[in-house]
Amino acid sequence: MCGIAGIVGSAASPFPTTGRVSQMVAAMRHRGPDDEGVCTFLRDRGNDGVQAVLGGCRLAILDLSSSGHQPVEDPQGGAAIVFNGEIYNFVTLRRSLERSGVTFRSHSDTEVVLQLFLRYGPAALLLLEGMFALAIWDPSRGDVFLARDRLGVKPLYLTEREGCLAFASEVRALLRSGAAEAELSPNGIATYLRFGAVREPYTIIKNVIELPAGSWLRWKPSGRAVGRFWSLDSAAPAAADGSVVLSTYREAVMRVRELFLEGVRLRLTSDVPVVTFLSGGLDSTSVVAGVRAATGSAPETIGVTFGEPGYSETQYMDAVVRHFGCRHRERRLTADELLSLVPQALRAMDQPTFDGVNTYVVSRAASELGFKVALSGIGGDELFGGYPSFRFAPLLTGTRRRLRVAPLRRLVATAGGLVQGERGKKLRRWMLDRDLEGDAYDVVREVFSRSERYALVGAGVPAATAVSPAAREPLGFSDVSRRELTEYLGNVLLRDTDCFGMACSLEIREPFLHSPLVSQVLEIPDRWKLQGGGLKPLLIAALHDLLPPAIRGRAKRGFVLPFSVWLRSGTLREEVERTLTSGS
Repeated sequence: MCGIAGIVGSAASPFPTTGRVSQMVAAMRHRGPDDEGVCTFLRDRGNDGVQAVLGGCRLAILDLSSSGHQPVEDPQGGAAIVFNGEIYNFVTLRRSLERSGVTFRSHSDTEVVLQLFLRYGPAALLLLEGMFALAIWDPSRGDVFLARDRLGVKPLYLTEREGCLAFASEVRALLRSGAAEAELSPNGIATYLRFGAVREPYTIIKNVIELPAGSWLRWKPSGRAVGRFWSLDSAAPAAADGSVVLSTYREAVMRVRELFLEGVRLRLTSDVPVVTFLSGGLDSTSVVAGVRAATGSAPETIGVTFGEPGYSETQYMDAVVRHFGCRHRERRLTADELLSLVPQALRAMDQPTFDGVNTYVVSRAASELGFKVALSGIGGDELFGGYPSFRFAPLLTGTRRRLRVAPLRRLVATAGGLVQGERGKKLRRWMLDRDLEGDAYDVVREVFSRSERYALVGAGVPAATAVSPAAREPLGFSDVSRRELTEYLGNVLLRDTDCFGMACSLEIREPFLHSPLVSQVLEIPDRWKLQGGGLKPLLIAALHDLLPPAIRGRAKRGFVLPFSVWLRSGTLREEVERTLTSGS
C-alpha cells in the first residue's frame, strides 16, 4: 500500500463522504496503481455518533493476491486500518501473534500491524521495524489513530475543516477533495526559502500540517490526544531498539557491520524483484555489498550516467559491477532528455523542493525496467559524517562567542571574503547578516540568508524560528548527525525520495535507516566515528573486506546532475531563457 486517505467527523456532518475520499485516492493513483478501496465506518450513538471514511491505493509488493486489499477490517471488533509502507520484521511479529491464538486471513504486513495495535495500543509502534504511515479506526472508542514511522520515511498530512479531520499521503489529495483550500502558508514559504524545502510540521499550504516523524495522534470530534513514541533527542530509542554498551573500538566496528547487514537483509523482504540504485559512491556500494552478502547472488543494480566530464561516475560503477558481478543497467541522460523529463518531474512535486529531480530520473529508469522496489544509500551521510556540515557547524558554533564586538565582526566578515569555497561563503553570509544569535547548523544549511529572503519577498514572511538555548551549545559529531537526520534528511531527502519514487510507482527502501543501526551509531563515541581519518572511517572499517579498493579510498561526491554545464549552452539554456523572459 502506498497511498492512504480519510476523513473522520461527526456522523451528522455531511463532510466525511465516500466521494471526497475517492477523490483523494484518485489524486494519488500513481502511488498505488494495482488496487484501491474506500470504505465507510460508523459508530452510531445518537448525538455522539462518529463516521470515518478510509481509503487507499495499493502498490502490491507483499501478498500480491486480493487478500492484500485495503482497508483491512478486524472481523471480531470491527476495527479497520489503511497502511502505507512496509514492515520488514512482520513475519517474526506474525509468528508471535499466532502463538497467542491470532488467526490471519492474509499474508500481508498490514493485517499484522492491525492485530498488534489491538493488543498493545500505541506501544505496538515500537515493535515495528520499517517505514509507515497508518490510520486505524477504533469503533470501541469512536476515534481514528494516526501514526508515522520513527524518522518520517513515509509522509502523512492533516487538516481540519468543518469539525472534521482529513488526512492523506500527499497534500495534493487534500486539495483535490476540497478538504483544504489552496492558500499558501507564510511559515511554509519562510522555511522553504531558507532551507530549500518546507520544514515539518508546516507545509506549503496554509492549515495543512505534516504529522511529525515518530509521532501519533488520536482524534475524534470531541477531542484529541498526541504522543511521540520515538525521538532522536532522548535515550529511549537506544534502549527500545536494542543498543548495547560497546567497550572497544573493535566492538563498535563489528556491531555496525552486523546491524547494517541486518538492515539490508530485512529490506530485501519482497514478493517482487528488488533493484539497488548504484551511483559509484561509498553508500550505494555498501548497499550492493550488503545485498551480495545477504543473497550470495549477483545483485540487480541500476545507475544514471552522463557524458559531461567531471559528472559521470561510470568508472566507479564499473568497478563495483565487476567486483560483485552485478546484473547492471545504465541510463545515459542528455540535456535534451532531461528537458523532456522536467515538466513531468515538476508535476510530480507535491511540495516545492530545491532538489529531487535526480531521484525522479533514477526512479523512472527503474520503473521503466519493471521494478517496484529499489534500495537506496540514503542516510549514510547523515549517520557517518559525509557532509561539510560535520566540519562547518562546529566551527561556527565555536567562534560565535568571539564575534560579538562590531569591529571584530566586520573584520571577520571581510576575511570571509578571502576564504575560498563553501566555507568562506557561509562565514561571510553569517557575518553580514549579523546572525550571531542564530543556530550554526541552520546557517550551514541555509539556501537564502535573512537579507536575501527579505530582498525576495519583503517583510511578509515570518522570521526564522527562535533558536533554543541547547541549539547554541557547541556541536559535536553526533549532535550534527542528529540534526542532519531530523532536519535535512527528514525534510528534504526523505520527502523527495517518497514523492519522486512514488510518482513512478516505485517504493524506495533505506538500509542505513534500520532503526537499531541508527540508535547504535548515535550511541558510539564520536572519537571512534572519526578514528582513522578520511571519509566515513567507521563505515569503511565495518565493511572493509566487502568493498572494492577503488571505492574505499575515493572522495565524497553526491549524485548531481550536470545542470551547470547544460545551462551554459544547448537546448536547456534556451528553454530557461525563453521561460524567464516570456513574462508568463
